[in-house]
Amino acid sequence: MKHYDYLIVGQGLAGTVLAHRLLQENKKVLLVDNINKNAASSVAPGMYNPMVLKRFTKCWNVEKQLPYMYEFLDSFENENNLKIHDKFPLYRILHSVKEQNSWSEASDKKSLSDFMSDEIESFNNEGVISNFGLGKLNNAGRVHISKMLFVFRERLISNNDFLDEEFSHDNLMNVENCFIYKNYKIKKVVFCEGFGMIDNPIFSYLPLVGTKGELIEIYSPMLKLDKLLKGSVFILPLGNDYYKVGATFNWKDKSISITEEARLDLQSKLEEIITVPYEIVKQTAGIRPTVKDRRPLMGVHPEYNNIYLFNGLGTRGLLISPYLAKQMYDFLEHGVDLDPECNISRFDNLYYQNKN
Repeated sequence: MKHYDYLIVGQGLAGTVLAHRLLQENKKVLLVDNINKNAASSVAPGMYNPMVLKRFTKCWNVEKQLPYMYEFLDSFENENNLKIHDKFPLYRILHSVKEQNSWSEASDKKSLSDFMSDEIESFNNEGVISNFGLGKLNNAGRVHISKMLFVFRERLISNNDFLDEEFSHDNLMNVENCFIYKNYKIKKVVFCEGFGMIDNPIFSYLPLVGTKGELIEIYSPMLKLDKLLKGSVFILPLGNDYYKVGATFNWKDKSISITEEARLDLQSKLEEIITVPYEIVKQTAGIRPTVKDRRPLMGVHPEYNNIYLFNGLGTRGLLISPYLAKQMYDFLEHGVDLDPECNISRFDNLYYQNKN
């Protein structure tokens, strides 16, 4: 029987980043996931930025999160001799004099000066409508998440530390302060299933709501865009005249099927920004693991010792996951208190209500 310190269930963004942290700390990790199933991480565009651009405000705890994200990405690239991170500015399309003024006021604030350029830039691209200029946002970029997940999974597979299957709760047995899962003996189990958590009987009491997002990929030889733009949708250059455009937010539909409604919505918003012809070549969908109070879900089960959760990273999972993975490691190994805003203990009352 093979022994592990941790069994991690789910190899999306959360599971990969936490497993990477544990391996860096010389822990033995077994990861279980069904490679072929669709997941939000595998279709995500991988963009990050430090601000909420609707209101020109900083993201929650962004100053703490950015250094951990950069450290994680540098480490991952060096370990795997692989380029997955492209750091470049994001340009917010300004739609009115009022937005120009709001940008200027926000960029003058000391707390935002590291992120926002105080100059409004003109943009001479006949294919893009930008009559009121662009606001430049620093500390933004893109990570090739699907490549990152694939490379990490292949590393685990080569070491026989990956099980390509749906996790079976029936096969998890608690025996003398440890767990037996099939032919493996494990000290602690961490569930990182994303929206799949709704089918997990252990944590089904938690208010994971999920938001469906759809994206389109377009081909537009006349657009000639070399900047990451954000208006009512983002436009991400992929190279060779291909661009990713998104994303929708749907709180009701929990399927992973692409829809005509989302495509038409994205086209309508895209055509508010560009004036040149384009062809849609792909459409994808995924469900983000969002929570009612917009904070992550991490901690230990209120009743089952050594069963943990690391989930609910939402729309900014790339930015926040390395920072939270360090917190989670310190909690798992050293009992350091988690941020109360993220600790699932805030929902213990729901567990006991449902149980009774």
